[in-house]
Amino acid sequence: MSEPNAIDRCLAGDRAAYAEVVRAHGDQLVGVLWRLVGNREDARDLAQETFVRAYRKLHLYDRRRPFKPWLFRIARNLALNHLTARRRRPEGQPQLASEKALARLASETKSPLAAVATSERRAAIDRVLAKLRPQYRDVLVLRYQAHFDYAEIATTMDLPIGTVKTWLNRAKASFRQLAQGEEAL
Repeated sequence: MSEPNAIDRCLAGDRAAYAEVVRAHGDQLVGVLWRLVGNREDARDLAQETFVRAYRKLHLYDRRRPFKPWLFRIARNLALNHLTARRRRPEGQPQLASEKALARLASETKSPLAAVATSERRAAIDRVLAKLRPQYRDVLVLRYQAHFDYAEIATTMDLPIGTVKTWLNRAKASFRQLAQGEEAL
C-alpha cells in the first residue's frame, strides 16, 4: 500500500492504516531518536509519543509535502524538549549506550570480538555526537542515520537548504576534530 493511500485511510478513520504507517517508519524513527537523545528506552518512548501526536494532528498535515520529514520534525521537537527537560534535572550525565542494546548487539554478531569492537565504536560515536552542538548533531543524524536528503532535512528542521549544507559541513568538521581523541574510531 502506498503512503498517501494509507494517510487517506487514516483520515477516514481507519486505524489499521495508521499501523502500516507506524510499521513503515517505526524502526528508523527509534534509531534517529536514539542518536538524538542517547538512550534507547527514551527513544522508544519518544517514538511512541511522536506517532500519537502525528495521529492526532494528521488533519493538519499538508498532503502536498512528503510525510516523512513532517513526522521526523515532530520527533525532533519532542527530542529537543526531552533534552531540555533532562538538563534541568539533577541526575548527572545520561548513559548513551544502554547495556541491553550492547547485549543484543553482541548476540546478533557472529564474533564476540567483532561485537566488542562494534559496541566500542558505537559508544565512541555516541560520545562524540554528545559533544556536538545540538543542531550539528541533528543534521548528522538525519543525513547519515535517517538517510534524509538536504530538502528533507531542511523541511524537518525548518531551515533553508543552504543552512543545512553549511551546518552539515561544519558538523562533519567538528565531528572529525572531536573524534581524533577517540581510540575506537
